Amino acid sequence: MLPGPSMTKRSTGRQILLIDDDELVCGSLRQFLLTQGCTVSVADDLATAEALMLTREYDVVLVDPYLTTGVREANGAIVDRIRMLQPKAKVIVLTGYDTPALLTIAKHHNVAEFLTKPRSVVAIGDAIRRAAAEAE
Repeated sequence: MLPGPSMTKRSTGRQILLIDDDELVCGSLRQFLLTQGCTVSVADDLATAEALMLTREYDVVLVDPYLTTGVREANGAIVDRIRMLQPKAKVIVLTGYDTPALLTIAKHHNVAEFLTKPRSVVAIGDAIRRAAAEAE
């Protein structure tokens, strides 16, 4: 049976970029955001993220600054790079490393939200929705 008008989810038009190398987090969050009508891109490393940011404007970029693929940017360089390539995007930091230094960096870089793992997909989705609403 083909989905009828009442069975399809309308697009919100929100463009979301997830930068995280945790497949479980990205896979679950991507599926959840798709059901919310968002367009979602996923990058598991900085090179892929940069390539995506050069081709599309995002409303929200969610990033884990501690990627296991060699990028460990506790000094905020990864957020600086996002800001340079996506100046209009709201940035959300999602990390398993809740340190005072990283929280200070997040505040200094004016991130929309600072979330720690583990966090439910719904809670992360709510943070993305709030940030996207601010971006509008």
